[in-house]
Amino acid sequence: MRKGGLKLDDFFDAPSFVVDLDKSSGAGLRVDFICVRLSKIVKIKMSKNSDSL
Repeated sequence: MRKGGLKLDDFFDAPSFVVDLDKSSGAGLRVDFICVRLSKIVKIKMSKNSDSL
């Protein structure tokens, strides 16, 4: 979050997520978060497997 300039409140203000299935792999998801405060799209890599958290 720090790397993208995001704050926790950004996820509650106007949360908008897009899952990019073309750029996702078997073990991970590529999620684009649309941040209203920053007026930009922040790319986030997420694990599909809860064991790796």
